[in-house]
Amino acid sequence: MQVLKADGIVQVFEGREVLSGLDLTLGQGEILGLLGANGAGKSTLLKILTGMQRPVGGRVCFLGRPLSEDYPGNLARMGVFINEPVFYESLSARENLEIDLTYLALADREHRDAGPTGISQLLDKVGLAADSTTPVGRYSMGMRQRLALARCMGHHPDLYLLDEPLNGLDPVAIGQLRDSLRSLAAQGSAILFSSHILSEVLRTADHVMVVADGRVSLRASVPELLNQGQEVAERTLVKAMEG
Repeated sequence: MQVLKADGIVQVFEGREVLSGLDLTLGQGEILGLLGANGAGKSTLLKILTGMQRPVGGRVCFLGRPLSEDYPGNLARMGVFINEPVFYESLSARENLEIDLTYLALADREHRDAGPTGISQLLDKVGLAADSTTPVGRYSMGMRQRLALARCMGHHPDLYLLDEPLNGLDPVAIGQLRDSLRSLAAQGSAILFSSHILSEVLRTADHVMVVADGRVSLRASVPELLNQGQEVAERTLVKAMEG
């Protein structure tokens, strides 16, 4: 099933075209890695795909309907991690998630204390201690990134849109995230994530899309890229990022 489709997306800032006729499709259970140099238009595209920005041209469809028809209600079916995460700094990770799930009308006993969607399980999946009383204000950047990911997972979204989720993570946490994304895809979620870590994109994604100067410079299946070997695959991606 097609979860996300963007056709002919054009965006302009201060008279400059930052996205130029960009298309993409993402199906259920698929992971798409989004690559591009700084300023290539990745974050702008992700904001358009969530409805946070409106393009000057083209359209986005989510679950078969124009995104604009159900906005902002359709955000409840997305797990979005784009801007720097904001938390209640004096509260613990568990307390922050309880507030988030209450907002989503999910914080009943079942979700707090039991089952795969419980807060303890969410925190465990991202490598944070569920019983910690440490205020989030004392968290490192990597810990904040992991808590933001747990927040995305709490309502079982159909689509994850993640901008640089690997920033600040150590190798163990990166491995945990990779496993989590593959598990979520296996359960049917569609996932689009951006990253500058080429090796992790190749280890995690099913497909890659490279954006350079607001245009798609490469679309490829990861297995096909890796048929050339890891080093050649990474060089291919770098060349596409250079435009």
